[in-house]
Amino acid sequence: MKIKKEYIILGVIIIILSLYLFQRRMDRTLYELPEIPEMASKNISKIEIIRPDDTLVLTRKDDTWYMGSQEYRVDKNKVTGILETIEKLTLTALVSESKDYIR
Repeated sequence: MKIKKEYIILGVIIIILSLYLFQRRMDRTLYELPEIPEMASKNISKIEIIRPDDTLVLTRKDDTWYMGSQEYRVDKNKVTGILETIEKLTLTALVSESKDYIR
C-alpha cells in the first residue's frame, strides 16, 4: 500500500512538472523594443557605409548623390534602393552588450 501511494505521488509530480515545462515559453521577449522615428528619404543628406577596412560616404547636393571626396556621381537607382531600405527599417530584437545571450 505504501509503495502504491509513492508511485501515485511520483506520477502526479511528473505530470505537474511536465505541464509546467510544456507551458513555459523560452522564446519570449522580456524587454520592450524602442521605437525608431520614421525617416523620410528627402530628409537624408548623407549616408556612411562603414567597413572594417574603409568608409564610403555618400552625400546629396541638389537631388544628386555623390561619392567620396572626389564627388563621383552615384547611380540614382542604387541610392533609391538604399533610401527605401532605411525608410522601412524596424527593430526585431536587441543584441546584448554584456554578451549575456542566454538571458
